[in-house]
Amino acid sequence: MVERWRRWVGETTDHNPYIALRIGFALVWLTYDLMDLFYGGTQGVLWLVPDQTFHRAIQLSQLGVIFCEVGLLIGWRARWFAVGALLARGLEAYIFPLNDFLYYCVSVFLLAQSECSNADRGKAVRIWPRDVFVIETAWIYLSTALMKVNTEFLSGGDLYVRQNYLATARDWWFPDLYRQWIAALSHNAILAWMGVIGEAALGAVLVAWWFWPRHRRVFFLAALGLTSAIHAFGAAMCNVFFFSASMIVQVGCLTHTRRQRS
Repeated sequence: MVERWRRWVGETTDHNPYIALRIGFALVWLTYDLMDLFYGGTQGVLWLVPDQTFHRAIQLSQLGVIFCEVGLLIGWRARWFAVGALLARGLEAYIFPLNDFLYYCVSVFLLAQSECSNADRGKAVRIWPRDVFVIETAWIYLSTALMKVNTEFLSGGDLYVRQNYLATARDWWFPDLYRQWIAALSHNAILAWMGVIGEAALGAVLVAWWFWPRHRRVFFLAALGLTSAIHAFGAAMCNVFFFSASMIVQVGCLTHTRRQRS
């Protein structure tokens, strides 16, 4: 067991997955944070936090995370900018413990363990951060699918409320035919079942990608297809844009290269 651990820790791969993930992740979340800052998204709900000290802390953390994301995008000493992004977003997550913020913190923590700077181009870099990233991603989908296996979600009630709220209160872009279709709870139940099956299948594919390296090209195509389908629906139908884009980038970048042994 100890020897297998040492071999895994010493195993290497090319730099491409880390560089691509760093750039894609930074682009997605820099766009989010700039829009959040300029349109006052987080600032608009600060009335929930009466302490003015937290208000100033949130403002500073927003500027800090944007600065670190620019650094990640540039790629100079990227691991240090990943640490900075973790600290800045961690403060936001402490005040507003949203799933997206917690996911962000885990992701930049793993980026900080990766050789993802421009100076790492062309090098054989450690493989274990990528493997942990893949395992973490598989866990997200498998645990999410498992948590949704309950009467409340599978009945379609959650999607019914989400989609009909967007259709009526937000005048979402839904075509008339689709508006009529989602007006029935049973139709939302069909979508709920499809979502659970898709997320469970994606988690299983990512586990298979990790366990069976010889078939990774097939698993990559399957994982990218499932991720794109799941999150295209989430973005278009449930207004979940940035997390969806980030997960597509994460799955695509992490699974598209072959393992190389040192």
